[in-house]
Parts: sequence; C-alpha cells; structure tokens
Amino acid sequence: MGQFGLGCLIDHKSYKPDAFYGKGIGIAATSSYDLMKYGRFDLDQRSSQSCVWYSMAQRLWCDMQVRGGRAPILLSPMAGYWATRRKTAGGGPIFDLGCRPGDGMDVFKELGWAPWAKVEGMDDEGKEKVDTWDLSLVNAKTFDLDIFQAMIDRKWVRDVRVESSGSARLRDVHALIHEEKKMVGAGIVIDETFSTWKASQGPWRRTRPAIGRHMVTPAAFEPGLVYAIGSYGNANAEGNVVQLAADVIMSDETEPVCYLDIDWSKVPTT
Repeated sequence: MGQFGLGCLIDHKSYKPDAFYGKGIGIAATSSYDLMKYGRFDLDQRSSQSCVWYSMAQRLWCDMQVRGGRAPILLSPMAGYWATRRKTAGGGPIFDLGCRPGDGMDVFKELGWAPWAKVEGMDDEGKEKVDTWDLSLVNAKTFDLDIFQAMIDRKWVRDVRVESSGSARLRDVHALIHEEKKMVGAGIVIDETFSTWKASQGPWRRTRPAIGRHMVTPAAFEPGLVYAIGSYGNANAEGNVVQLAADVIMSDETEPVCYLDIDWSKVPTT
C-alpha cells in the first residue's frame, strides 16, 4: 500500500464555530447526485497532513459554482495549511503534523486565501498543476503573505457545524447536500483499507484499527451510503470517491461535520 496523508486533528473543546446546524427533520429524496458534477477529483495531498485545507478547497470550489453562480475559486491548500501550521507553531518550527478544522477556519477568516496558481502552479495550457506538491512547502518554504487575498469583509465566510448526532445527523447531511446544495466536510476516522476501497466491497466503514483522522467531502447520497470526495488523487479508490456507509456519518467518532456559509454579497469578484 502506498503512502497517503491524514491530518484532521480534533478541535480544542474551547473552539466556538460561527453557527450550528441541526434540523434533523428528514427530506423526501432518497438519493441526490447533483453536486458531484461540480467536484474536483484530481486533488492530491500526497503524504502531507493537509486534508482539512483540501476539503475546504473542494467545498469552496463547488459552492462558488452552485451557490455563487460565478467562476470557481481554487484556493491553495498548501498555502492555507502552511499558514495554519505557522499559527499553531507560535513562532517555532513548522512541521507537517496536521491541523484542527477550527484553526484552519480562523486562518481563512483572518488572513484570507492564496490562489492555487501562486503556489502549486499552472501548466503551459493554463491549467492547474496537480503533481507539483513537495513536503518542503510545509517544512521549509516561507510564503510571501502578499499572495493571500485579503477579505473585503473578514466575515464573508463562516464555519457552521452540524451539531445533531446519529440518524438526525445523517438527515441533516442529506438536507444540506440535496436542499441547500452544499458539499459538507466530515472528519472521519480511517483504517488501512480506506485508500484501497473498491465499490465491489460495498460501502466503506472502519473494520480495522484506526490509523488516523481524515477530512473528506460528502457530496451525494443513496439509501445507506454517502459519496465522499477525498484528496488522495484520482488514482485512489474509485476515482477519489469513496462510498461511506451511513453509519460512518452517524458515528460519534466522525467529527466535525461542517460546511462553509458564505455571504455572496461580500465575496471578492476578482
């Protein structure tokens, strides 16, 4: 089995998100796939522990198209991850140790985001390079903070957490995907079978000892399962999409479950 990254740390108990979502009232739809066509299936964090920022990049990419009706933003996960590790290190050495979703959101709101092209780069045809990641981007690279796009209003994006549990949480995730048209972030606990999953095996759930926590992006569902886009590249699993058993979403060990709430009137247009 090849190397792959994790990196979703548990938030401090003192962390306060901007808002909570917790209707748990259920929806009529038994399946929903509309958001999948907007997803990025080529994003690859490789062995870095940067999944929190890759999921954030995935969700913003989708939301810009679905909810904003404008050209999507592909932010640089590595720049955001570096800035979050820099904040966590408090002036000390920056190591590739993963980050808390709450810390990532704080950096996003306080510092802004860096365009993919400024960090990971573009190819000769003007398309995003997806094969250029290097661990030195975290361990040794010093970014010019001028590459970060400062917010016109630092409150144009909010961190909303799904606070329901069990079957109510599953209904909330269904409602967010189908009714609200939002991709969701979910910090799941995985074992060694996750990166080699195939649809022929049935929906994935953890059956072996945990190896860490990984932030994925649920984007569609059917009865008994949720389709989650990962960040291990399109050669992973079934094109970087894993069918999670519904009980993975309902499990208390899955934390956080969240989404980006964006005020479109305040989003920069350039």
